[in-house]
This record gives sequence, structure tokens and C-alpha cells, in this order.
Amino acid sequence: MANARIGVIGSGPGGLHLSLFLQKHGVTTTLYSERKADEIRKSKLPNTAIHWWNVRKHEAELGVDHWEGGQIGNQFWVGLPEPLSFLGRFSANSNIVDNRLYCATLLEDYIKRGGDVKYGAIRAEDLVGLSEKHELLVISTGKGSMTELFPRVPEYSLTEPKRRLCTGIYKGITNPQPEVLGVNLLPGTGELYEMPFLTFDGKHTALFFFVVPGGPFEEVMNVRYEDNPKKYNETILGVVTKNFPHVRKRIDEAKFGLRSALDYLQGAITPTVRRAYAKLANGRYVIAIGDLHATHDPLLGQGVGCASHGAFTVGQAILDDGLAFDERFCRRVEERIWSWSRDASEWNNHMLQVPPAPNTVDLIIAASKNQVLADAFADNFAAPAKNWNVMATFERSRNLLRVLGMDSPFIDTALAEKAGAAGATKATA
Repeated sequence: MANARIGVIGSGPGGLHLSLFLQKHGVTTTLYSERKADEIRKSKLPNTAIHWWNVRKHEAELGVDHWEGGQIGNQFWVGLPEPLSFLGRFSANSNIVDNRLYCATLLEDYIKRGGDVKYGAIRAEDLVGLSEKHELLVISTGKGSMTELFPRVPEYSLTEPKRRLCTGIYKGITNPQPEVLGVNLLPGTGELYEMPFLTFDGKHTALFFFVVPGGPFEEVMNVRYEDNPKKYNETILGVVTKNFPHVRKRIDEAKFGLRSALDYLQGAITPTVRRAYAKLANGRYVIAIGDLHATHDPLLGQGVGCASHGAFTVGQAILDDGLAFDERFCRRVEERIWSWSRDASEWNNHMLQVPPAPNTVDLIIAASKNQVLADAFADNFAAPAKNWNVMATFERSRNLLRVLGMDSPFIDTALAEKAGAAGATKATA
């Protein structure tokens, strides 16, 4: 429906991709951004999000693929209890770009192409008035009162964070050659992602600690850079030294440190799914995409992919069926968005388990011995339905390994224990 007026709230990747998509197809849009491009550039690091190859395909389609892909694959390192490592290769390049640089640049792209932008914070109480100016409002910001508008879906939501998070951009780390995204796992303890990270002054390294509550990594959460930069840098270096010696070998201690006080983030996220649409008091509907619809722990890097998929899904639906932006329209859009986000959410939550699920351990060990499986596991971070399809049940994982001629000792042990417990229960009864 090219003559519709669409309001897009939020200038993160989801809102920008939707605005650029509609703009490309001649649909009138107004983008509501809390900050101008220069303000975004000067803000504190919001995340260290990964753009898998599926996102980069969307960027190419929108004409905003401004950055070359840096990685050829995921280098997995696992301490189990003897360390193992393997390289899973991508079918196409992914990259990691500073979200501040990325969003500011895409916002300017939208403006240069004639886009209309209104600046300032939008609250839930503003939506009724805004909805009168547009045929449809799409919200792509999960902040504040917006979350209260969209009902939580308890069966797909967790009640507490499963990881505490500490991420930042560091100097003094030599990236491996060829460059890869390092995924370092200590099952039951936590994870460290080591990422070649493109920011304002070129390529640095982002370290992202995923801290299991109560575990030995928690010291990275107990020191703030603003309070004592030296102690903060020493704490980060100490945790890397104790737990990830292969990463420590590439660190120059004399040069190591956080890039700046704006370049780190500490916190925690409770994975939460909400309904993707809501009815306003005036009878009009609004649609949620991105983190507002499904908030993921960033362990598997699914945030930007889900936001971009949601943006393209809503955009295509507007082109295909603009007869009325009623509940039928919203319900069909929700079903299409959820068909992607559900697999991402369930797979992500599965991988957060402590101790890890037996099939997680089995598949990682198997991938270290089988290059086809290693490549598929890495590549499918951009296609979460494929990885979840083989991990959703123990039977699926076990049968995949059997097809590959490999054993599944952890799965079979767990199933045997479960069967034994069930038998004991029946005998007692």
C-alpha cells in the first residue's frame, strides 16, 4: 500500500531497516528517533551485536552495506575438561560494527534519501495521538513504558537472567589471522566472545563475558571502570589469564585496556517474549518488532537478526496487504515474525542452561571431530531454525550424530538416567 503513512518509532537496527525498506518501495514514512546521528555517535556503548550473513543480505538489499565482512567463521574453544577447539566456517561473511557508528550512518542514509525524522523520546501515552497521524505505527524500541503495552508470553519467557553481562572494546589485543569470531566456552562457568570489532577509529577487539551467577567470572561485574580504570583493566586481564590462556597469548599487557569510559557495558537481560501487537484506546493497532517483541540474552547473537527479520516481514506485509491495518493484519504479521523468532528464542534459552543440556555438549564435541557439522553449526547462527531443529529434543540430536556415524554418550547417559528414575518411581508406586 504505497500511499499509506507509516510511523516507525525507534532508530535501532529494526526501526532503521523498516524505514529504509519502506522508503525504497515508495511508502511514506516518518521515523521517530530519540537522538540525532551525532548524539548517537557520542553515546555510551549499547551492545556489541553481531551481524550474521542474513543481516548483511538485508543491508545489501537496502543499499547500506558500508562495511566489509571481517570473519570467515566461528573459532570455538571449549574447556571440557580437556580443551578442544575447532573452526566453523560461514558460507558468507558476517561482521561486527559498533552500533553507534552503524545506526548513526543508517539514520543519515535515510535522511539523505528524503526521509522524514522527528526527534525526541516517545512514551506509551503518546501513541494514541501519533496513531491519528498514521495508518500504522510500528515500534522498535523496548524501553520504558512501551513494554507494558504488549502482554508478556510466559511460556516463552524466563523469570530471571541466566547470565550477567560485561562487554567492552579493548586495545592491545592482536586478532588471530585470518580473523575469526572467537566463541570460548567453559560449560557451567560462562562464556567469552572475542570479536574483531569495527569502531570509529578502526578495528579493535571486543571482549564479551557471559557470567554464570555465582561463578568465578563474577569479579568482572564487581568493578566499574569509572571508579578505578587500572583495577578494572587488571580484573579483565586476570580473568582472561586464568580461564582463557589461548586468548591471553595475544594480549600485550603494556597496551591492554578499555578503549574509553564510554566503551563498555555491564548488566543482565531476562529473556522475554511479548505479543507482537496491541490495541490502543482509540481502536487502532500498533506492532512491536525487535527487542520489544522478543528480548534475547545475547549469548547467540540473535538480536539484530530477529529485528531485521521483523522489519522486512512488516515491510513486505504493508506492500502486500494494505487494505486495512486491523487485527487480522497484525495477527498475520505476528505469526510470520514469530515463525523466525520462536526458534531463535527457544534455541537461545536452551543454550543458556547450567549445567549445559547433554545434547549441547554432544554436538559441540562432535563438531570438533566433523568439519561438515562444524561448518553447519557456525553457519546456522544466521538461520536459528536449522540449529534448533537438531537440538530441540535429545532424539533429534542423537539421530543426527548416528547419521554422521558418531556416538552421543552424554545424551544416552541422560536418557538412561531418566529412564532409571522413572522405573524407580513406578516400582515405588
